[in-house]
Amino acid sequence: MPHKIMVIEDDPVIRSELQTLLRADGFEACAVTDFDRTIRQVKAEDPHLIYEVQEK
Repeated sequence: MPHKIMVIEDDPVIRSELQTLLRADGFEACAVTDFDRTIRQVKAEDPHLIYEVQEK
C-alpha cells in the first residue's frame, strides 16, 4: 500500500502538477479542494503526510 500524501495548494495548476509528480514516484496523492472544509477532508482521507505550499 503506497503512502498517501495530501496536497494543500490553492492554485489548481500547481496542485495538479504536485499530484502528478507524487503519483509518478509511487505515492497516492490527494488534494484539498474545498478550503472551508479542510479539516473534514483531512479526516476523511486520513493521509500519512500533509504537504502545504506556502508563499513567502
